[in-house]
Amino acid sequence: MLSEEGVKKRLQSGEVTISYAFDPRATPPIRLEPSEKVDASDPGARATQIFDGNFFGDRLSLTLGPLLLSHNFGWHKGRKRYKGRPGIFDLRRTGNSVEIQSGESVTVNANEHIRLGGSTGALTLPRLTHSTAGLVLAGSYVDPYWDGIAVLQLVNNSPRPFTLTFGEKFATTFFFPLSGGALPPSFRDRFVSKSHHYGLSWDRILSSDADPFPLRKQPVPGVLGRSDWTAKELLTRVGKPLGAVGLSVGVAAGALIYVGRVQDRIERVDTVEDAQRDQQKTISDLERSVEVLKAGTVASGSTVVQVPANDVTGTALVDLGGLTANRAHTAFVTLAGVYPGVVATGELRLGPSGGSQLRIVVRLPTDAGPSGATIAVAWLVT
Repeated sequence: MLSEEGVKKRLQSGEVTISYAFDPRATPPIRLEPSEKVDASDPGARATQIFDGNFFGDRLSLTLGPLLLSHNFGWHKGRKRYKGRPGIFDLRRTGNSVEIQSGESVTVNANEHIRLGGSTGALTLPRLTHSTAGLVLAGSYVDPYWDGIAVLQLVNNSPRPFTLTFGEKFATTFFFPLSGGALPPSFRDRFVSKSHHYGLSWDRILSSDADPFPLRKQPVPGVLGRSDWTAKELLTRVGKPLGAVGLSVGVAAGALIYVGRVQDRIERVDTVEDAQRDQQKTISDLERSVEVLKAGTVASGSTVVQVPANDVTGTALVDLGGLTANRAHTAFVTLAGVYPGVVATGELRLGPSGGSQLRIVVRLPTDAGPSGATIAVAWLVT
């Protein structure tokens, strides 16, 4: 393992280069345009001061960049998407912090851009502060000749949300000399073809439409996450449990999925103009669906149910206005997000002359812990 002196010698020789795109000492971190390199011979340089503040003994603390990719949530209440990309959130638009939910898995990019020569490798490990709180970081080996942002995965294994702040220390990197001599430059050339993260920098991400988290292996979408589902596929996936209830339930389930897709689409837009165009398309889509939804939807929407601390049940009442008991109505409730083990039900309370309500009940798993929860649900009345 390289000591502090050994790392600084390699910084001076150019064998190791470290650049910062943001100054994490400021609150919020200040954007450095362009990114600034650490100069071990100039202790007064800003990047060098950032490095000296984060280098201790033989290890360098990595600081959190401004973007985060969630593998559990395409959207989540209170988070703002980065350029409309599902699952990628911009901490700069949410108070420079984000709550990682219990069981949530995320990929993050470090603020640091690291370039290594052919005789130096590195190993990134978790910080004890986070590990003891239940936030697990997957270790990562950095090859000689690597040039790019450090990309790491975090999983919250605790029963409570965990807050991450833009610019905070979240991982530790050790540098070591390569035994047996430097690798040939041809090894570096292979990175271009085999690594989809190689060469990625914050300057490139923030000044272009480059994907901050390019994926070589794409996950298989579920029923509600598909963008190419057909009516036949939908009936095949959910037809059996709906058969006993009848066609009206199937129509309502389809409508709920459609409402969820509309909400997801609206969440993705970042500008007023995009929202107006997207809403106009939504209106056109709904008009074309009138013939399909023969049962008729009299009311629909979404709401948030708060589960108090030290409890596993939460309720919410939705005012249905002038809806009366003059004819039979049916209510359907579904979770508007990924909440493992959570169940949502709805009960109609119809008055003879209006003043009707929908009572929504959310139940957490019995081992959910004492912290309570905020659950988003979508509802529909036919």
